[in-house]
Amino acid sequence: RDQQAVHVDAPAMRSHAARWYVLFVFSLFACLQGALWMTFSCVPKSTEQTYRVGKSQVDLLLNWGPIIYVVLVPITTWLLTKHKGFNRTATLGYFFTFAGSIVRAIPSVVPGVKGTAFRQGKGGLVLLHVGQILNAAGGPIALGAATRMSAEWFPEGQRTRATAVVFVSNALGVAVTFILGPYIMRWTSLAVLLYMLAGLSAIPFVCSLVYFPPPPGDMRKPFRREGAQECGKRSAHSTVPLLRDQQVLDENNTIVDRAAFLPGVTAVLTNYSAVVLCLGAGIMGGVVNAYLGVLPAALNDAGESELQGDRLNSINIFAGIVGGILLADLIDRFLQHRLKDMLIVIFVTSFVFLFGLVYTVYLRPDLYWLQDLFSLVAGLFQGARDPLTAEFAAELTYPADEGTSAGLYTLVFNLGSLILIFVAPYSSVVWLGVATLGSILVALLLVVTVREVYKRHNAVLHHEKLIQTKDKDKKT
Repeated sequence: RDQQAVHVDAPAMRSHAARWYVLFVFSLFACLQGALWMTFSCVPKSTEQTYRVGKSQVDLLLNWGPIIYVVLVPITTWLLTKHKGFNRTATLGYFFTFAGSIVRAIPSVVPGVKGTAFRQGKGGLVLLHVGQILNAAGGPIALGAATRMSAEWFPEGQRTRATAVVFVSNALGVAVTFILGPYIMRWTSLAVLLYMLAGLSAIPFVCSLVYFPPPPGDMRKPFRREGAQECGKRSAHSTVPLLRDQQVLDENNTIVDRAAFLPGVTAVLTNYSAVVLCLGAGIMGGVVNAYLGVLPAALNDAGESELQGDRLNSINIFAGIVGGILLADLIDRFLQHRLKDMLIVIFVTSFVFLFGLVYTVYLRPDLYWLQDLFSLVAGLFQGARDPLTAEFAAELTYPADEGTSAGLYTLVFNLGSLILIFVAPYSSVVWLGVATLGSILVALLLVVTVREVYKRHNAVLHHEKLIQTKDKDKKT
């Protein structure tokens, strides 16, 4: 396919108002994907009674999320590198979530005795699992494409905030479902909750069909589209090269094809700093997230109140939502090139306050207020971990596609969650806490060895110098 040439001949691209529309729709999708994932686990007793299933089936409906994530993240990463990669991949994610919400609501549509028999039979159970699998297929898109979206639509000083909005929206969907699910069960049935989520899930998909603007150009490269000369040639009056669509200049003024999937994967996996960053932050994030998720069941097995674990988990999630936005805004305004230092602060703070949480949960379970405080402060700092790591990895691995580095991070994150989830039934509250604290220490040691470099930012500065040089040549 012949592609239009792109000439390096303009200052940084202007922001477009449509970016807020794109961010809203994509964040709504991420929120609903998290809500659908958590639906049955927030009302486990109602699920068991409605479909005549055991606790293991309810747990499997939840575990499809990380299982399918691990399987499909390579495919999502590959799709993002293609032409119009974000738009097409996002639309596919919107469809998966909407289709999953419809499929799992089908057993509730059938009325009467036949409907009850169908819901409580194999047919109804199969549809529940199919619906959860379809929604889980949208997970790698909801989180893995966040940095690609922010790179295409937002200027450098707004990217961390845009990425953070997507990540915290997914967490918001989980938290809101935990609150609304039991509340809705007091007044009506599980079917109403499924219908409501199905209706909301249609919004992002319909929006993508009605209006999904193409990106205004690649915000990663500050250029405007002009002529159509052959790629790689240089004009007679400029040292600035001509680029085709999906090509960029790296910091060494070398033309790189960002649509090349395998070279991008190789570049990410052979980048020591990016690998240890994703391993450290991913293992820590996945283990901490899973620890707070299994804490209610672990406390129940230890003879403590399960509601205590639910409360601590909810406090941590909501604190993470607030902290993620506030810290991302702080980083974009004042600390754009201090990402390593911020990650170290986040890891140290998380260790200190989660240590306090683990200690009080085991030795002083009666100090509820202190446990809430520890969970709150830890959550405030953890909320920025995911968007900060994703943006830092994108800087380290440029010009590899942002979706590739984000895919590696979120893959490790979900693997860490899966490992702790499968180990949890055979471990005590104490050992789960020790494993969580150990994962933070490992993450801290790994991140300290990261060589802090901002390749994407340096490439932009290099390009601007080329443009200034060309302008001077024209004047002379």
